[in-house]
Formats: sequence, structure tokens, C-alpha cells
Amino acid sequence: MKKREKTEIKAEILEFCKQPHTITEILIHICRFGGYYASYVKELLNKGLLKTEEEKKKGRKYQTTEKGLLWLNTYKQLKQIEEETRANLS
Repeated sequence: MKKREKTEIKAEILEFCKQPHTITEILIHICRFGGYYASYVKELLNKGLLKTEEEKKKGRKYQTTEKGLLWLNTYKQLKQIEEETRANLS
């Protein structure tokens, strides 16, 4: 498994949370456990890129906000430009 950058992991969380998920589901999806990776979720919450929803019996779920979708779209565009630039240099 290649090492992923922090920004890539945050983008993966935002992509996954287009539909509401629990913190456990998020950590399983990104294949990481522990407080360190949960801190990414907290950071995304603090920046308004994720929001929480309380569901009876299912607990707290996290979902990407409109601001988060905008951030994710911008990230994808930058990744595409980076890949095209690398291809042109090869």
C-alpha cells in the first residue's frame, strides 16, 4: 500500500461522507484506526467541511457539507492538473 498524503486522506474522507457515516465506518474505509486519524475528521468538522447528524439508535453520523464538496471538487481539479503536467513532462 502506498503512503498517502494528509490531503489525500482528507479528500477520501470527504468523498466517502457524501453519504452519512459513523466515525468507525470512516476509519475502516480509510484503513486507519486511532486518535490520529480521527483528528482528520475533527479538523474537517472545525473547518466546516463535514457536519454531524444524530440518529437514534445509530449514533452520530458525519456528512460532507456544501463547503466540503467545493473543497473536494477543487482538490480533484488540482490533482488532474498535476497528473496532466507530469504526463506532459514525460
